Amino acid sequence: SMRDGALTPVGEGRLAGATRAALDAGLVPVLHGDAVLDCATSCAVLSGDAVVLALCRRLHVRRVIFVTDVAGVYDRPPSEPGATILRVIDAGPTLTPGGAK
Repeated sequence: SMRDGALTPVGEGRLAGATRAALDAGLVPVLHGDAVLDCATSCAVLSGDAVVLALCRRLHVRRVIFVTDVAGVYDRPPSEPGATILRVIDAGPTLTPGGAK
């Protein structure tokens, strides 16, 4: 996956602007990660988590809904033994990845 900060401030601004325009038009944006072109590595994975983090920084959202094909958000891949569902995920005031509780 891409390193922290790989979504540049310019990219964050464009993403936030397009998302805000969709919201203002009464649409519900459905966003996801994807393989993207990257100057440093040619191709990389831009995770959906990085997309949400960038939008939270720019749009000052209070709540995000993740839709997945499993029963919830786990502390590790749900296929691994001992994986448990996280009941609360709190990124905290600084919106840093890894704020799960």
